Amino acid sequence: MCRSRLADLHQAQDLLRVESVRLRTLINSIHVAILVLDATEGLREMDATIGGYALEAGRPTVIVVNKWDEADARGLTQRKVTEDVRDHLKFLSWAKIVYASAKTGRGLTALLLAAEKAAAAGRTRVTTGQLNRFLAEAAQRFPPKAMKGNQPVKILFGTQIGISPPTFALSLNHPVDLHFSYRRYLENQLRATLDLEGTPVVIKVRTRKH
Repeated sequence: MCRSRLADLHQAQDLLRVESVRLRTLINSIHVAILVLDATEGLREMDATIGGYALEAGRPTVIVVNKWDEADARGLTQRKVTEDVRDHLKFLSWAKIVYASAKTGRGLTALLLAAEKAAAAGRTRVTTGQLNRFLAEAAQRFPPKAMKGNQPVKILFGTQIGISPPTFALSLNHPVDLHFSYRRYLENQLRATLDLEGTPVVIKVRTRKH
């Protein structure tokens, strides 16, 4: 590769890094992230990148499939597109998908309602008593499991330590981490119980020192 081509490549990489920093800074300053997908182009690598930035920043997120006015002409169905979005953006499985058209205005009211609900979900608070009753009931249905080893694990206490996103700290009886499947179970149960559609949920583990 000639020097000019190398220089062009390095310049492009530098620009991408600068844009990445700007985008992260922008996302950190907003209340709700609206991830706009183009129905006529399908999912792009950048869509997953931007969605990842929103998750990293802990921002409530709504996924919008734009240009849906062209869906019939292109043989697109909500079922198929939803499957594709969920498959490629698994880490945003909690984000609502809205089908809209900026050209016709279709779906914009649904988008605003979804954004408002996601923002409200991100600000959700639960009392310590409610949280610990929830944890006890969840553990009764599905006992906690450690990431490593077979040592029995018990959640001693839980408390909410933050919002936007809702963040919960759990104290365990052993210096271990919860198995990822149990974290996912708790997250799903919290979503169903507290109606947390549209926002990330963070679970932190604190262990008793011996």
